[in-house]
Amino acid sequence: MNILSRVTLNTLECNRIWTEVTVIGIILSAAMIFAVTTFESSLRNYLYCSTIRKRNGCNAAGSKDQNALFFESMPIHLQEGRLPANKSELILPLHLTENGGV
Repeated sequence: MNILSRVTLNTLECNRIWTEVTVIGIILSAAMIFAVTTFESSLRNYLYCSTIRKRNGCNAAGSKDQNALFFESMPIHLQEGRLPANKSELILPLHLTENGGV
C-alpha cells in the first residue's frame, strides 16, 4: 500500500461518524437525483399526452365532439341519471347526497 491509501484508511477509522455521515449523504444525493429525473420524465410524458389530447380536441367541429373527448379523458362514471343535455344542467358527485344534504 502506498502512503496515500494508509492515510486515507487511518483517517476513515479515526472519524467513523464523519465517514458514516458522508456515506449517508452520498446515498441521499443519489436518491434525490434519481427522484428528480423520474419526476421530470413523468411530467414530460404527461405534458406530451395532454398536448396530443388538446390538439385532437381543437380540431373537432362541434361541441358534441369536444364533450365526447372530455368524457373520454376524465374519469366520470354515472351512478344514476343521465349526462347534462345543455349548459344549465350539472353533474353532481355522489358524496354530495350522502354528506352534503343535497
